[in-house]
Amino acid sequence: MILATIWVAAAVMQLPANSTGLCQPRGNRPWVTDNDYPRKAEALGLQGAARFRLEVDARGCVSDCEIVLSTGFDVLDKATCDLMRKNARFKPATNADGAPIPATFETQFTWALPKVPVREPTNWAATAQAVYSSEGALLSCRSSGEGNQLAVAQFCKYAFAMTPGQLRAGKADARGRYKVRLRGAGQFDGKSPALPTMPEAKYARTDMRFVISLDGRAQQCVESIQGDQLDNPCRMIFDPYSESKDASEALRSGRIAVQFEALAPDAADFDGNDAKLR
Repeated sequence: MILATIWVAAAVMQLPANSTGLCQPRGNRPWVTDNDYPRKAEALGLQGAARFRLEVDARGCVSDCEIVLSTGFDVLDKATCDLMRKNARFKPATNADGAPIPATFETQFTWALPKVPVREPTNWAATAQAVYSSEGALLSCRSSGEGNQLAVAQFCKYAFAMTPGQLRAGKADARGRYKVRLRGAGQFDGKSPALPTMPEAKYARTDMRFVISLDGRAQQCVESIQGDQLDNPCRMIFDPYSESKDASEALRSGRIAVQFEALAPDAADFDGNDAKLR
């Protein structure tokens, strides 16, 4: 799923003056795998290159990690150092007597997602059930719906707009987990039916209006939130839309509404059949 590269060839080794042997990566185990992309970063389409510096002890283990050049996103920077501390191993540098000594290793790692599919600005309606841990981490989410199936498949990304404080206003199950139902719909160009009627939200509802540029970028997003404050849902409208075929036509408009409802701890498992275009 991810395209991630560690530029070992461009690494910089900093050694004590009395050293003779270089600090070199050891073993065939990959430092990062496709399963390591942070779920939140993947859902929000976050990418970037992190240049980092590792302090390597005399055993060849990472004792510290520092981001020298940020990806621009804390979640990716943190994941980089967490993975380096956990997985990176080295053949230690040595002094003139051949004894292992601490050293510094600096290199770059790139977090990159596959090209995001271009989405047609067509109507959709979706529902999802998300499960969160007691700390507010998203554990699972399933969605289904009607209309634009790419939008329906990606609907769970809005689950990241919930905050731990909001969840604790609900009721956890015996394992400390919280269940939340998301209902949402998208309409474009003002030609579509009205958004589905939704019951009063336990947590919040956001109504986002934006325009689609001629080259297919969503921009100028303005959100109206009812209920509890959400974690900037407008940032989740990042998917590229199809480009306009006629450069003289007016900018296309879009509207996406998402509602978050608390579920009882014993709520039935998600059946995915209550999302309908109207």
